[in-house]
Amino acid sequence: MGALKALVPHAVRRGISAQVARVQAARLERNLAALASGHDTIVAGPWLGEVGFELLYWVPFLRWFAARFHVAPERLLVVSRGGTAAWYRPFAANYREIFDYLTPEEFRRRHDERLVANGEQKQTQVLAFERQVLRELTEDVEHRSMLHPSTMYGLFNPFWWRHVDEQWVHSHGTYGRFAPTPPPGFTPPA
Repeated sequence: MGALKALVPHAVRRGISAQVARVQAARLERNLAALASGHDTIVAGPWLGEVGFELLYWVPFLRWFAARFHVAPERLLVVSRGGTAAWYRPFAANYREIFDYLTPEEFRRRHDERLVANGEQKQTQVLAFERQVLRELTEDVEHRSMLHPSTMYGLFNPFWWRHVDEQWVHSHGTYGRFAPTPPPGFTPPA
């Protein structure tokens, strides 16, 4: 592989990688369009990763998905942790808190087991722990489909691998300001 890499100029390798990324992105977008065209509740998550990645990539990706495929907020149910429900408004009307199901200590233990099984923190595949969390937190939802973070990782990997520039992320993520949310019980002065 090293000899072949030395023979093929960097610009050519990058161009080929970008073309492969476009083909894979088109396939993922077709899958997302099919998911959006249904009538099931779309369960987005569970998000178990870094908070920074949640803010920089997952929230904008879901906002893009909802707008791009005209998904009504009532169809999106986000599963995350740490009280992040406000981050997903107004494009997702429903939110389930993982810490309502697990204590922080139990979450940490199970998350550490997930890291060992996955080999990394990023949610590049759906593991048993994630399936169990979703089952427990959405057992009252009759018809549901899953939009797992691995879809976002699959779409954004070409950017992280430096095969495409940041425009790639901006074309698959919609960034915006969060609406201010007063703390519970706050009454604004008259």
